[in-house]
Amino acid sequence: MMYVDLDELPKLFDRFLLWSFNKPNIASFYRHDHHGHHERLAESIKSLVFDKTGDVVRGPIRLLTHMRYFGYVFNPLSLYFCYDRTGKKVTHVVAEVNNTPWKQQHCYVLKNENKNNNCLSVRHAKDFHVSPFMHMDMDYVWSIQYPGKNIDIHIENWCKDKKLFDASMYLKRIDLNSMNLSKMLINFPLMTLKVTTLIHYEAIKLWFKGIQYVPHPKN
Repeated sequence: MMYVDLDELPKLFDRFLLWSFNKPNIASFYRHDHHGHHERLAESIKSLVFDKTGDVVRGPIRLLTHMRYFGYVFNPLSLYFCYDRTGKKVTHVVAEVNNTPWKQQHCYVLKNENKNNNCLSVRHAKDFHVSPFMHMDMDYVWSIQYPGKNIDIHIENWCKDKKLFDASMYLKRIDLNSMNLSKMLINFPLMTLKVTTLIHYEAIKLWFKGIQYVPHPKN
């Protein structure tokens, strides 16, 4: 996954031959793949945080996400880390969720009420249909370690007092430079296609196991 500063993003890949912003390439970042309609993605995220919480984002916004590879992208989860004016403390995290095959997108604005400077911990109601094997009547519990040399992300699905599901992602930070970007394209040339393929593969296994199918509530 890429971790990029939204203010740097338009010019970030100018010096890398196979990487582009809003242009076709082996690897590309397209503004329209993400939340909102402002030309600048950062403005859309700032507006969203203000609308949901009344808080003003005064510092940089950094995004953890997948880019398009060979023109294809699917991001089950992208995370925006909103910092204070010093650029050192995370004030909010925006979780941008996409579902398949409906190709819908929804954002949760997460604010750490515990005032923990190193980790966000939040519980809230689910209000966006993702898996056809999970109903809507449940809560999400997030535990997100703020980005440093590593990042650890954990999410749980709870129905009342029973945990139904959990998933974790642990990433190690490496520098964005020509060598590491080349290694990414060599080692993970079809990363986003792999994500989609594995999601549907797991869904087929659940279907054959007889897990109850939950239709989209709006369809």
